[in-house]
Amino acid sequence: MLGILLAPFVAVHVQEMVFRRRAEQLLADMRSLTLRKANMAEIQEVFKRWDPHACSEQSCMIEGDSWRSNFSVNHVVNPEEATTDWHKVWLPPLFRTYGGRIAHVAAGAGIVGGTMRIISFEVNMETSPSQEVSEYYARNQLSGSAFSGWPFSIHDDWQGLALHPSYVIGGVNLNPWYPIMATSVYVAFGPHADNGDVERLMSFDLSCLTRWRPCREPSDLMPEAVAQHMKEESQLAQARKDHVCGPLIIGLMARDALYAGVVEVTGILTNARFYEGPVSIPTVRMIQSFKTEDLWKAGENRDLEIYDVTSGHFITHFPAEVHPGNRLIVLAQPEKGHPVTAERCGIVPLNPSNLELVKRAIAGDLPPTKP
Repeated sequence: MLGILLAPFVAVHVQEMVFRRRAEQLLADMRSLTLRKANMAEIQEVFKRWDPHACSEQSCMIEGDSWRSNFSVNHVVNPEEATTDWHKVWLPPLFRTYGGRIAHVAAGAGIVGGTMRIISFEVNMETSPSQEVSEYYARNQLSGSAFSGWPFSIHDDWQGLALHPSYVIGGVNLNPWYPIMATSVYVAFGPHADNGDVERLMSFDLSCLTRWRPCREPSDLMPEAVAQHMKEESQLAQARKDHVCGPLIIGLMARDALYAGVVEVTGILTNARFYEGPVSIPTVRMIQSFKTEDLWKAGENRDLEIYDVTSGHFITHFPAEVHPGNRLIVLAQPEKGHPVTAERCGIVPLNPSNLELVKRAIAGDLPPTKP
């Protein structure tokens, strides 16, 4: 009788151990691909060892969770379909009842636009039982991820790129705008990240998947990344507070902005209403684009929101360069549902030295980083 009672608990914890071992092997595969800067043929070879259906022509995906024993492609719970499939409704609660904790592991890779390779590894796990149907949408969750090949944006430039231009560590603090991911940490690597940095920071303590006491802090799951983040954050916070628009920040924004070029201010739109309320917004015309993609063509007008990273809000008092008839360099990016967005340091006076700085940074020649 005792054996019958204990059997489900033993089975659940054995399954968690098997899940952890498989997750560790998957992580090793993804780190290997990232370090070798693998091509698509190499990526597909690795993923098809896990599942013959894991890859399309341009992307691969494999996923697994702690309450199933397999890693495959199409098993993620869709909450809209959960009530029609009994094992999606009953297995997660039973798994928790017998001592299991819901965890989800996913890895992906692919080609975007025929050129950009993306490789990612992500872990999500409960820190306490959830009432949600799906483990993927569970609250009270600890999340860690590492991905390579995704382009940086101007929002990243104040988050550590001035110290190390090829990777960003973020997401460590509670994110009030996305309560599903209660606590998270991520590392994003650029295409030129050093292999030593990748090997050091793309590391997870996957013992979190089997510990008796659940991991609750980002430092439990990704200790190397969090330790570096904590060491650097005071320096980065001071840099954001000082808000010096020096050559390095301007160079980073020139490299990372989707829109970069010489524009002319054609007018000021007053009382424009956006999610922060009525604001004034300059309208500018592209005169000369520096980006080969040419997403903002010469002669096209765009409204331009300008924000300040120190406050996190759009500014109402524009830099001196922003007045009708004046030409300047703008380093910005599109925002879905909003005008083009630039940080205050992305509004650059038009002169020969700034022109050379921006063009060299776009070509890959950044000013030296801070020690």
